[in-house]
Amino acid sequence: MSKIIQDIESPSLEEILQEKKQFFIPDFQRNFVWKSNQDKNKEDRHVNLLLEDIHSAMKLNFDEYYLGPIITFEDKKAKWEYQVIDGQQRMTSTVLFILAYKNFLIKVKGQAKQIKVLDNLLFENLVVSGKVEENQQFLRTSSINGSKFLDDLFNGEDVSKKNYRNISELTNAYKTCMKFLENDLDGNPATIKKFFNYMKDKCFVTWVKTNNFDEAFTIFERMNDRGLPLTTGDKLKHYILSTLIDDKSKFASDSPLINKLWADIEDNLRSINFNFDKFIRYHLVARYWDESYLTLKEVLPWFRSPKGKKTKLATNQINFLQKMKDDSELLKMFKKSHGLNDELNPSLHFPRSYFGSVSQHMPVLFAAATINDDDYFDKVALKMEGLIFIYSLADTKWNLLERELAEICTIVRSNNITKFRKKIDELIEVQISQARANLTDHKYLEDHYMKSKFVLHRIDYEIGTRFKFDPSIKREQYTLEHIIPQNSPEGLEASKPPKVSLDEYSKLRHRIGNMTILSKSNNSIAGDNTPFQKIKDNNGKPPLYEGTFIPMTKVLIDGKLENISGSDSTKTNKFATKHNFKRVPLHEEKYWYIDQVEKREKTFFSVLSELYGIDL
Repeated sequence: MSKIIQDIESPSLEEILQEKKQFFIPDFQRNFVWKSNQDKNKEDRHVNLLLEDIHSAMKLNFDEYYLGPIITFEDKKAKWEYQVIDGQQRMTSTVLFILAYKNFLIKVKGQAKQIKVLDNLLFENLVVSGKVEENQQFLRTSSINGSKFLDDLFNGEDVSKKNYRNISELTNAYKTCMKFLENDLDGNPATIKKFFNYMKDKCFVTWVKTNNFDEAFTIFERMNDRGLPLTTGDKLKHYILSTLIDDKSKFASDSPLINKLWADIEDNLRSINFNFDKFIRYHLVARYWDESYLTLKEVLPWFRSPKGKKTKLATNQINFLQKMKDDSELLKMFKKSHGLNDELNPSLHFPRSYFGSVSQHMPVLFAAATINDDDYFDKVALKMEGLIFIYSLADTKWNLLERELAEICTIVRSNNITKFRKKIDELIEVQISQARANLTDHKYLEDHYMKSKFVLHRIDYEIGTRFKFDPSIKREQYTLEHIIPQNSPEGLEASKPPKVSLDEYSKLRHRIGNMTILSKSNNSIAGDNTPFQKIKDNNGKPPLYEGTFIPMTKVLIDGKLENISGSDSTKTNKFATKHNFKRVPLHEEKYWYIDQVEKREKTFFSVLSELYGIDL
């Protein structure tokens, strides 16, 4: 490499637009990512800030406004274009403004002359392969969806009536430019023209021209876009491409497929609103890391290290990215609570439904999926569900799990379920005493209602599936019922034993042993009646819980778990005996009190202990 930088210039925007070449955003570039937001209190509003800054500079009569750097290189086989390595965000934003300005003028009478001025800047006559190609648009992109959007804009089509997939930042940027014209510049042609003239004449860039891609990439690696630093994902993509620099033919043949795989991964993650950088770390620890869960800053150095070579990234970039894509598709399934068979999986569904923000277990599931065994995956998912339950009940910081991910995933990849369970049990053991304490703390449970719901609904679903009671994994038709009335002072007073204070008795309301499940319709009927009316006798009529087929509630009435059909009574009775799942006699044959609450809690915790292989 004789000379990295061919030339550095400081042209105005107009001088760039008058270049007799086309600016092209190649397929290895990241997508347009600048955000737009009309709310000035928000941070992610890069396009708005650019326009507002230029407007402010104009009003303050600044002699010039610096847009930032642009890095390009010339493809020797396409001498009619500059390939943009850095600066696409600001360049695209300014071109979108000019296109918005043109489309604004089209709707205003008497603006043909100014429209022609804009067209002379937006379109070039290019010499392509020895032939003159007239009216070629100034800016093009390799992105299929982005290219369609830009083509429509350059052709003067009404893009507001069209839908464009996966380029929301780009379409929002154009809308922001239109709103800026109409609001900040008052929709006044004279005011807008003044702003445009300032932009084209006074706004300038530092233009770094290089001879080829690898020289441009060397500079690019060390630079960030205005206000939006390169993500680890951006850097990784360019690192992957840099491994192809020495083989030009391989670069030409593989870079389009690399870009396609990368775009597919981005689309998968965007569809579930999942952070790309977080996904990269999850993918790497699931498949490769065996010592520690590295930070984002450590990712690229690891790739360059001897241990990073086992990814075979330097020799088989496409295979590496295909595995990344596979995990991004798994993540989409897992986020829908679907297992490897693409059906609802309770060990994915219940944590997502009741502890929705938890995602730190995803790498472990990725690792389990590499074994390609549904039964093995389900066992791993169930054990991780147990860990999530205990960590959530103990309010454990999730970074404690992250510290262990490399070791856990390495064990899972070894297909050793016994060793995996032992490792998870060790992690649970550290937190389980706090989880036990919170499980019977009425104040804690009152403040963490969803955790109580998890316990009841998970047990009900386990009983239903184990004994073929045909429960629904989706729980919309079921509600949590408080046996001692939850919110009625009158109902609470009527429910308590005579010698027990109201204050003491009210503490039982939010205990898990005071809860059961009813259908929404039955819950409204039970209302604020006393436990005696619900379980024993409703003023000479059948108890209010009678008629329900939900096992954990039905057992309060007749002491039996069996449903109306499909159950194996021998297995059901054995289960009921093991966990003491039976009718609980009322205190003094009339009241639901501390003894009843505690007995029911022991039953529930016994079921969960068996399910997760822990000791509650």
